[in-house]
Amino acid sequence: MNQTSFKRSRFGSVTGTIVELVPTRIGNRRADGCMLFITVEDMDGNTVNFVVTPSTYVVDFETLAVGMMCTFWYSMDAPMPLIYPPQYNAVAAAVQKNGRMVDVGYYDTSLVNEDQTLQLNLDGSVEVRTTNNQYFQGSPQAATWW
Repeated sequence: MNQTSFKRSRFGSVTGTIVELVPTRIGNRRADGCMLFITVEDMDGNTVNFVVTPSTYVVDFETLAVGMMCTFWYSMDAPMPLIYPPQYNAVAAAVQKNGRMVDVGYYDTSLVNEDQTLQLNLDGSVEVRTTNNQYFQGSPQAATWW
């Protein structure tokens, strides 16, 4: 019998338009604008809420605003409340732009993603940046945090 192992993605995503953006707090942290509660409406009219924190990676460090079409990624392994509409902690966000493709996932030392559908080819002309917008001077293949 041939058994195929099922691998699911570690990240889920939702693409839609930001319809509400409110500074928020979690627990005893202040609502000082560093954390945002964002409501997104997808193409089918479904509503999903995201909490955006300072650890959320926003592609190109763009400022998110109401009316923007964005994709938000969340960890499928993270605990989440069973509420409607669903609410996730955003791990990454990207404003939709023509010609832009974004992949959120883990890559092996050969720079191949978990699905085996994409391999990065860093030919020296590609700028690699850290989550705080600094140029990464090393090799992602050797980075243990990558």
